[in-house]
Amino acid sequence: MDQETPDGFIALPVDTFNFGDIEFFSIIICQCQSDFTCSSSTVEQDTKVGICLKTSATVVEINYFDLFVAGDGATGFGYQPVIVENEVSEGLFGTTIETQGRITKINFPLVTGFFDDGADSIVISGNAELRFVNSSNDRRLMIAFDTNSTEQTADKAFELRLDIGPPKAGCFYILMTKLKNLF
Repeated sequence: MDQETPDGFIALPVDTFNFGDIEFFSIIICQCQSDFTCSSSTVEQDTKVGICLKTSATVVEINYFDLFVAGDGATGFGYQPVIVENEVSEGLFGTTIETQGRITKINFPLVTGFFDDGADSIVISGNAELRFVNSSNDRRLMIAFDTNSTEQTADKAFELRLDIGPPKAGCFYILMTKLKNLF
């Protein structure tokens, strides 16, 4: 029930509040192909994993980001294929970064540590800073939010889980497996 306050404002129940032009920005992450289209498949040893990051709104773009890849194996092996250095994303270990409009594609190697650890899947996570594409109309140039907090912070978090295939059985792998089974 709407009630008029003494100063002439109408008090509305919270569930009927209209946010109007307020936008909430987020990052969409997916496994993707060379043409920047999203697809899903099991990733294999000796291949590169392709992921795409995209902003949820056209008024913001990714300024920079980092990535961490962790496996679900016995020791939780993980590594960081993309780091932030001086507010620039840098690919490590043969990682490539390409941008096409609002989409950033990252290709990184699926290192053998995941297979040595017995992982069945990997979790790709990271943080990104977003910036407004057009900083006119007195808008702030950069803004970012932490998904676990209501306060503004330096980063926007994202996460993706992918299944990985079994290790390939080369001569060295077969030899090491036989040796491992002796103990």
